Amino acid sequence: MKVDVSSHLYSLPIKNPLVVGSSGITSTAEKVKKVADAGAGAVIMKSIFEEEINLQFLDEMRKLEVNDANLEFLDYYDYELRKNALDAYCEELKEAKNQVSIPVVASISCASAGEWINFAKPLEEAGADALEINAMFLPVDMSKTAADYEKLFVELLTKLKAELSIPVGIKLSPYFSHLPQFAAKISKKVAGITLFNRFYNPDINIHDSKLITGPVFSSPGDFYNTLRWTALLSSAVKVPLSASTGIHTPETMIKMLMAGAENTQVVSALYLHGIKHIQAMLSKLEAFMLENDFESLADLKGRVKMENGLQNTFQRVQFMKYFGSGSSMIDI
Repeated sequence: MKVDVSSHLYSLPIKNPLVVGSSGITSTAEKVKKVADAGAGAVIMKSIFEEEINLQFLDEMRKLEVNDANLEFLDYYDYELRKNALDAYCEELKEAKNQVSIPVVASISCASAGEWINFAKPLEEAGADALEINAMFLPVDMSKTAADYEKLFVELLTKLKAELSIPVGIKLSPYFSHLPQFAAKISKKVAGITLFNRFYNPDINIHDSKLITGPVFSSPGDFYNTLRWTALLSSAVKVPLSASTGIHTPETMIKMLMAGAENTQVVSALYLHGIKHIQAMLSKLEAFMLENDFESLADLKGRVKMENGLQNTFQRVQFMKYFGSGSSMIDI
């Protein structure tokens, strides 16, 4: 028996639920072709970061020793840097589209509210099948409320939906005061939601008191928070969910699908195990489905989630059995 592992990403049909997420692995057309040839269902190209362009601008200004007095030159140089970065990204996107048959999704991460449309429209024109918004406004401004930050997302998605004809998905962080309510609100404006962003992690070298970069890759044990919220939100929102972070094994991919995810985004596991890991994960998924008489992903998806009588388990936040008085199974 042949099982059907087809699924969707941001309303796009995909041949299987393994999506290679935005990363260095997807930064060029050549790399996109490699993951497509390895069997990926879809690919999300490495994000174009406005912040990265801004840092390059500041670095170039230091080298040129240009001061703020020459504002006309500064504006022109900033414009040229942004245009060149976008042009280069669009060329890679066009070439990737020419070389592969799977969906190619563009990804952007902007720092200033006004630039999202300026970055998004050229990517649509270059042939992106969809656009993933990698958005995170770190809530550190004490003058703003949680509602103010949520409003930024709603306004951004409203503008993008009005300007673009391709599907728009958003990659969220878990740091919202009422995530289900917020996800339900924005689900009216997007074709899908990905849980969750993986952020830059600052660390400190205690020997010289300098800031350093923390671990770049996720670990196999990082999936639990995504699993919880995938199960909780799959019943709360009306758009497909993509699961991301900590998906290193086929077993974890299967768990995410059982919790209600439409697909899974994999990155760190491919850095650690190579592109061949794509086929290893998919083969194990198909073998599992055959062994358990699942003819399609629709039979597997959402088997374990809130509405199947497990609401209290997914909502539980305190240990009881393992650390309760007299019943601990772990010696400390």
